[in-house]
Amino acid sequence: ERIFSSNHILNDILNLSFFKDHKEQKINFLILFNLSEEILNNCRKGNYNLSNFYKNRLFNIYNFDLDGELKRIFGILYYPCIAYFEYCYGNTDYAINYLDTCIEYIKKDYELKNKHPFKSAVCEQMLNLYKCFFKMGNYQNAFLTSKELLFYINKNFHKSEDYEIKFSYYLEEMFSKVSKSNTVEFAQIIENEIFSFVKSQYRIRGDFFNINSFSFIESNFDIIKKLPDILKLLIIESQTNDENC
Repeated sequence: ERIFSSNHILNDILNLSFFKDHKEQKINFLILFNLSEEILNNCRKGNYNLSNFYKNRLFNIYNFDLDGELKRIFGILYYPCIAYFEYCYGNTDYAINYLDTCIEYIKKDYELKNKHPFKSAVCEQMLNLYKCFFKMGNYQNAFLTSKELLFYINKNFHKSEDYEIKFSYYLEEMFSKVSKSNTVEFAQIIENEIFSFVKSQYRIRGDFFNINSFSFIESNFDIIKKLPDILKLLIIESQTNDENC
């Protein structure tokens, strides 16, 4: 899995005010970026020795050689990169710590926290955090993370054009994970808590959910017998609410 959309986020990073005022630092940043890409690419290929070599180099540079604004900005890429390395090689606890750090890092940064691409990066890392908890069998924390993610999307994207697309995408990602694993315990959490949460927190329009996007659940996910009915109920009730407005 690609843990970070680095090809997309790179352009947004290089357009930050720091690089407009310090163009010479772009070269230094791109060197660090390429080093992080070596880690990710070798992780995907299963080349542990090479990925570990590049990881150690990046770790030392970031923690002992960088400072100031360049270190602040490169943290956007550094933490998810190291998290992915740890995740690939079975150190899920370490991956969770790095993902937590990355999420809080962006949320609290004076410049990044209000910019759309970096808020999207927070969503991606929260989804990765969800996957880590799910892999560990920590279904309660997986649910709490998914709940936090939905809150974050609603708070930060409700006025944007891609709000409904983003909301539906992350819901489908979460359900797909559950469907593939056929996990009874987490399925019960989904049935009992997530839909009641979604229903209570959001005014869902009749066209909000594309039923076809949930066809994989109806056809493959036998554990949640009531799920199609819950979806239909949400849509029927939201259509009624729209008509009464």
